[in-house]
Amino acid sequence: LKETVIPSRILFEQLKKEAEETNKVELSPEQAMYWRCLVQYFVEHKNHDALEQILPNITEFCELMIQYKGQEEDFIVQQLLILAQHLDYADEVGRRNMKKLLCKFLVTFDEAETHVTELIKALVVVEISEDELRNSIVNAVEELVAQMNEIILYTSTADLMRDDDEDDVDDEDKKVITT
Repeated sequence: LKETVIPSRILFEQLKKEAEETNKVELSPEQAMYWRCLVQYFVEHKNHDALEQILPNITEFCELMIQYKGQEEDFIVQQLLILAQHLDYADEVGRRNMKKLLCKFLVTFDEAETHVTELIKALVVVEISEDELRNSIVNAVEELVAQMNEIILYTSTADLMRDDDEDDVDDEDKKVITT
């Protein structure tokens, strides 16, 4: 078991070193999956010491999630969202930051359905109470509805303007034909 912790710790330290040098982490899909599987293994075997060694603090983790969402790396983001369910949320500031990030992800993913399950599972872990969880989800849904209404209004307005332009052209055609 210790042999497994050492390579994963080396992996995380290597990722941190890359981040310091290049200002971003290069996490491959294989590394993300390995990291997720390793964390799940330690969770199943209740090896909390190993988890502490291989999981970053919440703030670092949030930055990593933002980086990969921005790159539209769906598989890596999915692995990170699963990992988010196992972070230590004793840090209240980190917990709130993760909550904001997860709620933002719920309403900003281009294809949110790809990650809804992982997002909700992570929110369940992050939220202190069932009421807060419900409020977070309701707020996200309300924001999505507002965005959808804006799109519908914009589309309807564009259609009306296009119809008016077509009517103007038809009137001009009739004048040309009658003259």
